[in-house]
Amino acid sequence: MTEGNKRVLSECFSLLEHPFEPQGDPRRNLDFQALGVSLAKTLDVFKVKELGAFLVRTGPFETGINTIDGFLDGLPAGGDAPAFLIEGSKGVGRSTMANYIASRIKERNQDKASLYEITVGSEHFGKLLFTIKAKIAAHIRKFQVSDCDDALNSYSEIAINPQDPSQEFLLQIFTDLRACLAGAPPLVLVIESINFMRQDWIEKLSDALGQLNVVLIFLTEDPRVRNHFVALRNGALLKGIEVRLTPLDRQMAEDFLKARLEAFRADQTPLDRAGLFPFVSQVLMEAIPPGKTIGIKLLEYIVHGAFNMKVEELAPKFPAPNQEPNPPIMLEQMVIPFEYLKRYYASSLRSGN
Repeated sequence: MTEGNKRVLSECFSLLEHPFEPQGDPRRNLDFQALGVSLAKTLDVFKVKELGAFLVRTGPFETGINTIDGFLDGLPAGGDAPAFLIEGSKGVGRSTMANYIASRIKERNQDKASLYEITVGSEHFGKLLFTIKAKIAAHIRKFQVSDCDDALNSYSEIAINPQDPSQEFLLQIFTDLRACLAGAPPLVLVIESINFMRQDWIEKLSDALGQLNVVLIFLTEDPRVRNHFVALRNGALLKGIEVRLTPLDRQMAEDFLKARLEAFRADQTPLDRAGLFPFVSQVLMEAIPPGKTIGIKLLEYIVHGAFNMKVEELAPKFPAPNQEPNPPIMLEQMVIPFEYLKRYYASSLRSGN
């Protein structure tokens, strides 16, 4: 970041860091790069719990967090591991919600757990089971779980056949692993994604893995899959809870932006540089008219891009470290116009973001 950009953040916007691509969190003494995390990606609260301060505490995401917390707080110890389902279109925060669930599971188990994401690449259930076996093996190595080798290697890879994996052999391996994994730290698997044709996998995987202390988090875009999950848990066929995430309306978007900006405001911020500034409600009203909504991923993309445009526009007005802009920059010059948001919205449509 150039010296001019830094002065824009500090002197124009009263910000300690770039709010959409910060290098760290000065108040919590966090170096994001050193920790290998970023606010521009899925919030990895599983890895760095302090990132929980940046979760979207508004609208459906806040409701989802409260639902998860209530379920876990009332969950008795012992028994099969729970399963979760997150319904929502891409870009509404499903991966971040899954990561939050995993962080709570880890917290409940003395900060010990593994987390892996699995993308379903085909309709071949055996291939999914084969991938899960590899994740279980990695989990066993990570925590040096004893007495698992015989069960894990009871069938050779040749016998299982990775090109057309034997469901029978793999399910038998999982059955044989129950004794050694029952007392091990939990393994959290995020399955992306479950469609209507795959919904019977939910019960099959829960039956096969629940006693191995494997926590399953299913992602779906299909409300029919959610209905199926609800029927399973209501019928006592699995222990779990579901949440539904939807895009944000304008007020929710404002709440998110205010929280993100305030997280990096200087302590002595003038009143006219607080709140939504340099965004304003009128501009957001144009970007998100009444009755319209926006996914959190798209919102972050367009406000990030528009903010950078304004910073780059103002930076040349600071010619040297100790020189003030001449003429001074007026407050109205710092406000981000609708055209900047519109440009990045159009860019997102072209790029598929």
